Amino acid sequence: MTKTKQNRNKQLKQYLKKLQEHDWHKPATYNNKIATRPIKDLVDYYNAQMVLVLRNNFHQSLESVASILDIPKVKVFRLSEKYEQEFDSIEEIQEAIQNG
Repeated sequence: MTKTKQNRNKQLKQYLKKLQEHDWHKPATYNNKIATRPIKDLVDYYNAQMVLVLRNNFHQSLESVASILDIPKVKVFRLSEKYEQEFDSIEEIQEAIQNG
């Protein structure tokens, strides 16, 4: 894995951990607005959004998406079947992760 991928994965995990900590310290603010998810579900959700954007917007194959995201091809397929695309670009996904 390249340093860029390592840094990206590390940053993604930090953002998700920050989201989970905020949910933990202020659960009442989120209970009325949105359903909270465990961190594994959040990672899968954002990975799925990345998969869908790469597949639909950039017309990448399963193999290339698996290589780009450094996840197994089977997981790429399962994530694309389990979730629907909610973001139009990678920048929107990044913004959603940063803003919570």
